[in-house]
Amino acid sequence: PEAAPSSPRLQPMVTRLQVRGVAHGGAGVAAPTTDGEGADRRVWFVRGAMPGEVVEAEAEGEHRRYVLARTLRVLQSSPARVDPPCALAG
Repeated sequence: PEAAPSSPRLQPMVTRLQVRGVAHGGAGVAAPTTDGEGADRRVWFVRGAMPGEVVEAEAEGEHRRYVLARTLRVLQSSPARVDPPCALAG
């Protein structure tokens, strides 16, 4: 059988976000830091982010009204963020 042509790999969407709250389950509720024409106005649910932080996050799942993402880098840390007591945590 002939191999099916491979689909082009999508570039990961990395976005700078301001985290404003916490959703059920612990994900940070965030919005992109950029406004203006063409800005993404969906709600972002970001694993590993805390309220008050500015993070760089990668989208893992996109929906019409929201985006599921994970934190890649904390750009501005929350005063509530602490180092875990155990090296295995986090």
